[in-house]
Formats: sequence, C-alpha cells, structure tokens
Amino acid sequence: TRNQISEGISKGPALIIGRRGAGKTAFLNSFHFNDEYSVVVSLQSDDAFPKMVRAIERKLPDTVLAEEVSLLWTNLLWGAVFAELISQYPDHTVASLAPVAQYLEGVGVKKGMSYYRIMRTILKAIEAVNDKFKILIDTIEELASDGITFADAKDVAIDFMSDHDIRAIVLVDSLEQFPLDEPSMANTLTGLLRAVGRFNQPGQPCEIRCCLPSELYPRIINLSSNPLKDLSSNIVLSWRAHELLHLTALRYQCFLQLHCPQAANRHFGAIELSSRPAVRKFWKKVLPKEVYNTQGQVEDSFAYIMRHTQLLPRHLLLYLNAIAKHSLRVDKDCIEFTERDH
Repeated sequence: TRNQISEGISKGPALIIGRRGAGKTAFLNSFHFNDEYSVVVSLQSDDAFPKMVRAIERKLPDTVLAEEVSLLWTNLLWGAVFAELISQYPDHTVASLAPVAQYLEGVGVKKGMSYYRIMRTILKAIEAVNDKFKILIDTIEELASDGITFADAKDVAIDFMSDHDIRAIVLVDSLEQFPLDEPSMANTLTGLLRAVGRFNQPGQPCEIRCCLPSELYPRIINLSSNPLKDLSSNIVLSWRAHELLHLTALRYQCFLQLHCPQAANRHFGAIELSSRPAVRKFWKKVLPKEVYNTQGQVEDSFAYIMRHTQLLPRHLLLYLNAIAKHSLRVDKDCIEFTERDH
C-alpha cells in the first residue's frame, strides 16, 4: 500500500524519526527484503554500540572538530561494508577486491567477526597509530596496510560496486540506547550525526538509514553542530487513523488467507482494500458495531480502539492481536469478533 510515509521512505532519507512504536524498526527491516540492495549491514540496537560510543569518546582529545569525528565514523561504518563485500563476493578477493581485503587484514579484521567487533578492531588499529588521537584526520590517513589506506580501499569498493551494479545499505537501529544525557558523549554523537547526514551522496552505491526516536529529537538537534545539514535528509513517521486501519486490515487479510482461506474468500473475497470505504466495510464484518466502555457507556468500536492507541501501529496491533486471540480461544471464530472479546 502507498501513502505519504511509504512515498517518503522511497526517497531514501538518512534519518527515520518517530515515536516508540511508530514502526521505525519495521521500515528498517524491510530493506532486508528489498532487491535494490545486495549488501545489507544491520547494526541492531543493543549494548554493543553504546559501548563503542564510549570507547571512541575516551580516546578523543578535549578539543576536536566534528568533521574529524565524522571521518572516524565514516571509516568504521565503511569497514563493516568492506567486510560484508568480502564475505558475499569471495571470488573477487584475489582480483577486484584485493586491496579491500588487504586493508581489512592489515587492521586486524578477521573472517566471521560481528559488525561491532569489526568496528572496534579498526578503532584499535587507529589507536595503535596514535594512542591519543591528537590529530584525528592525520591518524586515520596514516593507517595503512602495505600502502593501502582507508581512502584507497573505499575507492576500490565503490568502483567494484558501481561496475557490478551492487548497492549497499547500512542500517542503524537505533539511537534510543545511546547515552544522550551524558555531556561527555557530545563529540562522538555530533560526529556520528555529521557522518549519517553526509553518507548518502548522489550517485554513490552505499547509503545509510538511521532510526531516531522523536522523543529524543530536541536533544539530537542540540548535539548537532549544523542541524540544517546533518538532519536535513529525514522522514517523520506520523500515522493517520485510516492508514492504521488500512495497514491492520491488510495484515489480518493475509492471516485469514493463510489460515482460513475458505472463510476469508466467502466473507471478504469481494472486498478490495484500496479505499477508505472498503477498509471500513472490512472491519465492520469483523468488529461489532458498538462496545460498552468501562463507564458502561455505548461507544463506536473503531473510536474505542483507536483512542487507546495513540495512533501508533504497535499499540493497535497489540490490541487487535489480543482481541483476535481471545475470540479464537472462546468463540472459535477467526472472522467475527463479538463485543465480549474487547
């Protein structure tokens, strides 16, 4: 289904902004099933990334330019892409990708390492060149393996992807776990935002998508040294009620076609979920017209459910799943939910 959100996602924003439960991770995971990208580097939200942020911050001097830290992040993120290219295209490591493989071997990256371990290994290699990171740009440029620098490896990787029509994407989910409240993290996170904002260059075969909770957006703006540039490529996930009803109707229709195909065709075979009236008709066949709320008052089923969701997909799916589960357990009916199921 197409709406303003899907249209915005198709334009390739670097930042996906939304409240918790708005579907940021779902959109991010959809790139795993997108034939447009042959190489997908997914940095999941866990404790490893925040630990690396702290590791970077500990090594930075008191005065450092955001541009320098941005270059460091670019180096680390591309390092993960390099490793994925070598893993997916091993036949080219003795020819086209030989300089990339040589660079990774020189900085200590080994086959089978996780993305986070790859990035930590590169960080340690940079530290070995200059353990105090006094002049970060010079330190990164000095890091080389038999004369192959990061810039050399990046150029080779870009040429290889362009020649073989390969596109790569880095998925960062998400900044929720980052220590945004710690003043000492400002340099590292400012550099990350600069790197994310400049990663997606027109015509380049590698892109980045980063999830950002809108609850933390004001803090992110304060951290950014240039919000107009760093945060310009973004989309805000803001759902409307009819979009959520459409989304959940499509989802439940798929469930019924898989598990109750005959009943689904009998009840919904003539309904095309391509318009608001059709979506309302679908749910009217499933939900009772009215329910009694906790005050004993009669209320429209749609209104009752939607006003408890904060217009977030996660909430609506949780409620509808609970209603469907109860209906299947009590009434053995996967088509029509009764008032007592709510």
